[in-house]
Amino acid sequence: MNWPSFSSSVEEKSLSLKTAEAIGDKLPMLKKGKLLWWLEKKGVVMLPGVRYDEITSKGMTITTKEGNRQTLEADTVVTSLPLSPDEELLNTLKDKVPEVYLAGDCRNPRLIMTAIADGYHISRGL
Repeated sequence: MNWPSFSSSVEEKSLSLKTAEAIGDKLPMLKKGKLLWWLEKKGVVMLPGVRYDEITSKGMTITTKEGNRQTLEADTVVTSLPLSPDEELLNTLKDKVPEVYLAGDCRNPRLIMTAIADGYHISRGL
């Protein structure tokens, strides 16, 4: 299968996979509509409800919600899971600097607007 490019200036294949039944299910409705419109305009292939089976040198093998197994060809597969806090930097810095604050995904993986709010609240308390 020949996947469309994310950007006309980039010669890479891009696609968005999500195991949820709806892509962008945790986004505010206004943002979700604009994002999905933009992704569609850019030719991004979106496949909700798939199961990830295997990553090989050829790409990623998935099973669709209809039960069809297929390999999506890709040079590189970037994962964004698991969604768990990463406190490695905190543990490295906590004994070396007077104050360290957790914000964003190192506190708890969430949406970008929540990470921005974390930074705002921390800065207001300084």
